[in-house]
Amino acid sequence: TYLQNQDKRIHYNLVETDRNDVTRQVLSGNVDLGLLVRNVADAKTFLVNAEARRLSVHSIGRSGVYAAVGPYSPFYNQKKITFEEAENCAQIVLNMGAQATQNLYFDNVSNHSNTDKIIFVNSIVACERFLIQSDLLLYVAKWAEGCFQDPRIQVIPVEYKDGQTPGEDINELLWIKRAGEPLNFTEYQFLQLLYRRFGKEEELNELLP
Repeated sequence: TYLQNQDKRIHYNLVETDRNDVTRQVLSGNVDLGLLVRNVADAKTFLVNAEARRLSVHSIGRSGVYAAVGPYSPFYNQKKITFEEAENCAQIVLNMGAQATQNLYFDNVSNHSNTDKIIFVNSIVACERFLIQSDLLLYVAKWAEGCFQDPRIQVIPVEYKDGQTPGEDINELLWIKRAGEPLNFTEYQFLQLLYRRFGKEEELNELLP
């Protein structure tokens, strides 16, 4: 989108932050669009009713559970791993700094994580560094594949021991905007590229007035 508008006086600012802050920034008018991931455990509670009424929320894609690993991981170059295997591996968790969020995380993943071996970090840069320099594992969604700067990081699907997968509805990528505000041309350009990456450009066109 930036390359498409180099000759125009438009300011772009991409900020990496936690999900609650994304919502707050959009509602306050500080930013125009927000991207966040909602998971099945908090699908009903991630927005309070007041926020839901003031936001326009749209789904871009859904994903099952995947694991990002680096070259020191015992799972490197594997086509898939099981939750049982992942349980024995130390893990990184991104953007889970708040104590309440940490507690929610432990409640939701207690069956698939060794809570004695979890490291909380607040940036994707730190995640990449840990993945490249250690045998740590990071749970991600499938759209994380190809998004890491270091090409040595691999993203592989995680399934149950019996070969069953948890389904593609575990994680959902959303974009949010203040309710009642139409997309301007630059916002549409950005979302068009995003939807195109997911092969869903026609769905974006259906949202236009």
